[in-house]
Amino acid sequence: ARVAATATARINAILMVRYRNYQSISNLDYAAARRLELRLGNDGLQRLDNQLTNMQSNGVRLTNSGDDIVLTGSNGAQVGVVRNGQVLPNNFVRTQRDQNGNIILRDGEIAQGQPYNGYQLVSYRENGQEVFGYRRVPSTDGIDNQFVDRLTSHPNSHTLDRHGADVSDEALIRRATEGRAPDGSSFVPPMSSRFDSPHQLETALRNTAPDTEAFLNGIPNPGNPNRMTVTHQLPPGITYGSGVPRGGSNLVPLNGVTVKYERIDGDWEVVTMYPSP
Repeated sequence: ARVAATATARINAILMVRYRNYQSISNLDYAAARRLELRLGNDGLQRLDNQLTNMQSNGVRLTNSGDDIVLTGSNGAQVGVVRNGQVLPNNFVRTQRDQNGNIILRDGEIAQGQPYNGYQLVSYRENGQEVFGYRRVPSTDGIDNQFVDRLTSHPNSHTLDRHGADVSDEALIRRATEGRAPDGSSFVPPMSSRFDSPHQLETALRNTAPDTEAFLNGIPNPGNPNRMTVTHQLPPGITYGSGVPRGGSNLVPLNGVTVKYERIDGDWEVVTMYPSP
């Protein structure tokens, strides 16, 4: 058995020469590294390696658990994992804003490197120690500014944070099974969903706007006339996005959308919007 293990290790070392320029995945076995390459492509693998190498230089330790790359801070706390090339944070830095809409930073907060798949690694001070965490920074690429404004004007808006097109399959599965949403909130809905493209998101807004038939048929909140739930269905075969049922691990296509509106100073603002069955 020892001879076989030694031979396997030697073969793996030879095969891993292919990835000698990727420092952060050097401890993976060849099969896991190859799966990453096939999933991300060469450019994506390089981006991941740049992100992880920068984290190492800032004191984050990388270890492997199967195909996962586990990220641990200098204080021993787990920052997150990289699964199938996608970051899944464990320590979320929840975004809070002041009355002017500006993000309230943590004590000594510094952005580390560039955002990666919708998350910005940051360091901050807590109880005299340096702590690492991830702040959700949802992508607005491909979304017209007028729609971004409509999605973010409400003080508690979270459409992009939890349901944006940059939410990964892995993040949806984790929410469906563990209850951790992409922005760090905790709740297991019947369907954990995302819009699969900016176009689908914009279409959903157009089809449920206050001047549409869908809105006129919306259901007012029995306890608050300033709140409204609006739904819309696309024809079979056309989808708004995809989702994972509660407790599941497979994505299903969704051709419906649900929007929660609240009227503030006479204007109906989007609290959240998500694909639904």
